[in-house]
Amino acid sequence: MKKLFLVFAMAICCSITSYAYQTTTTLDMSATYIDIRSAHAKELLGEDMVGAIWVNPQNLLTINNFLKTSDKRKKYIVFCSCPHDEHSIALAEIMDREGYENVYVLEDGWDILSDNHLTTRRSLQ
Repeated sequence: MKKLFLVFAMAICCSITSYAYQTTTTLDMSATYIDIRSAHAKELLGEDMVGAIWVNPQNLLTINNFLKTSDKRKKYIVFCSCPHDEHSIALAEIMDREGYENVYVLEDGWDILSDNHLTTRRSLQ
């Protein structure tokens, strides 16, 4: 009886902690990419993904403006350069709560993009 209860309790816990967003390691060039790297990370790396929308994770006004003006039905792939995709996960969870229907976190986002030569060095101005 105790074993049955333990299995039941674990099943409930697992269903409660499931993520609302999906993760991917596959690139889909028809999706809209969201760059959620910090300004410091962008400066350090010196490269960007062409066509990606940059949303500064440390600026709530920027995040709010993005959420107000973007199409909730489009497919979005969120990426950052964090070791465990923290900024991407945080934005994906916010987007899910705001009713976005198709949000993915690109696991190891920046590494995958640069390994596939989808980044370009910013020109110095």
